[in-house]
Amino acid sequence: SAGLGFSQTDGLIFNANISQKNFLGSGKHINLGFNNSSANTVYSFGYTNPFATVDGISQGFNAFYRKTDAKASNIANFNTDVWGGDVSFGIPISENNRVRLALGYENTDLTLGTNPIKSYQEFVDQEGDSFDTWTLSLSWSSDSRDNAVMPSRGMSQSLSAEVATPGGSLQYYKLRYKNNWYHPMTESLTMALHGNLGYGDAYGDTENLPFFKNFYAGGIRSVRGYKSNTLGVKEDDQSLGGNFLVTGGAEIIFPVPFLKKKLRSVRLSAFADVGNVFDKDQDFETDLLRYSAGLSAIWISPFGAMSFSYAQPFNEQADDEIENFQFSLGSTF
Repeated sequence: SAGLGFSQTDGLIFNANISQKNFLGSGKHINLGFNNSSANTVYSFGYTNPFATVDGISQGFNAFYRKTDAKASNIANFNTDVWGGDVSFGIPISENNRVRLALGYENTDLTLGTNPIKSYQEFVDQEGDSFDTWTLSLSWSSDSRDNAVMPSRGMSQSLSAEVATPGGSLQYYKLRYKNNWYHPMTESLTMALHGNLGYGDAYGDTENLPFFKNFYAGGIRSVRGYKSNTLGVKEDDQSLGGNFLVTGGAEIIFPVPFLKKKLRSVRLSAFADVGNVFDKDQDFETDLLRYSAGLSAIWISPFGAMSFSYAQPFNEQADDEIENFQFSLGSTF
């Protein structure tokens, strides 16, 4: 399959994917992927044996190459070239619960832009600009939603931990928790709550979480009404992100009004979002959280998913970048 998309952050997005779920009749899964936008170019390969053991434990490996222009994503001016891969095992706990364990390797080449951020230059002076890291990751996921695309009841959540182990160029860890909950209020109204927490830090000989591993907030999939990835600390009008992320929100989902027949492919909602991202040297304070509210629409069209939102920030500050109308378009052919 191939697809085209467009977002305000990444511009035009092109992707191509070749997937075979029963490769040569073996029952193994293989996948070749390519994704290109103004911010990222990604090549990927994946292989999975879904039944490596009689107990349903899966085994797989992935390889990738990713080139990133952070400035194109509204982040500070730096580029990364990363290649690597991992070996993983998936362990079913129950019908809706699964654990994944992976050992990975990454080689990262970092390039700072002109007039680099002072803290970025200090990091490069101390740590260098080329890194080899070995990572151990453990994740748990649970999904009881009645529909993965347009759910009206159930919950999906995931908890993950990643550690860059001693012996590599950098030592750090990242923790993340995501939750989406849906509950039908009436036949036509659904309440939805969502939350996203992230925390990372360095240990051992590394003093700070590498800045290219930071969390970011703002945008149509985060705190709507604020430009994508622009919340949090800034330096020289450039967004730095941070090592602590907290976002969340609530929505009332309803069908398109004035239509006798319910459109299953279109969903409207009234929402309220909250969140921000914090730096290691910045204490978490609720006064620093950003708030917004508005209306959104999702259309699963014949050309792919299309998302639109209009949000009004409540407590924006002078250096916040406001973007009331936001959208993301995607198609597959």
